[in-house]
Amino acid sequence: MKKNNKAVIYWLLTGCILIFIMVVVGGITRLTHSGLSISNYKLISGTIPPMNATEWNEAFDLYKQYPEYQLLNYGMSIEEFKDIYFWEWIHRVIGRFIGVVFIVPFLYFLIRKQLSKSTIKKSIILLVMGGFQGFLGWYMVKSGLDKNLDELDYDDGIGIDEIQNNQVSLIRIIDILGREQKEHNKGTLLFYIYDNGQVEKRLVE
Repeated sequence: MKKNNKAVIYWLLTGCILIFIMVVVGGITRLTHSGLSISNYKLISGTIPPMNATEWNEAFDLYKQYPEYQLLNYGMSIEEFKDIYFWEWIHRVIGRFIGVVFIVPFLYFLIRKQLSKSTIKKSIILLVMGGFQGFLGWYMVKSGLDKNLDELDYDDGIGIDEIQNNQVSLIRIIDILGREQKEHNKGTLLFYIYDNGQVEKRLVE
């Protein structure tokens, strides 16, 4: 039987297109700070988003329990929550879809002996890399949800006089997740990093 036929080529091209879409959606998810909007991970049932007001309120209440809401998005409306939820949800769905699109045809072509040894080896490597990427995504979300203010190393005793006397220069301003901030919204906890190594914690009022 002919190996590496057109069906195999179409399968691999489809995977490439899906990966490109995944990268684009992942970038949007990152830029909109949507990555922690879904506060749990359910492989199967997680593919179905909240379908009614009760389920949306439950998802929103769960999100409120974590630092990102409490420190960055305090006071966010449920409609605003739905916007960021959408991007994280579609990001996860595409990831699952890529897994199905890769594994199912791979097993089919493998059983039908339509793959060369070289293609089989490369496919297994891609499978391992894809699985590892999924693990990294899960770990990044988990670590973001588990962040604790008590574990951060900062000094909130630094004052304006001390900064002026020591000629300390501000390097950057970041939030609790380490993202650089230029716009300061009310209720946001920020960390001011100075060139002498000191870090000042401030709550925007």
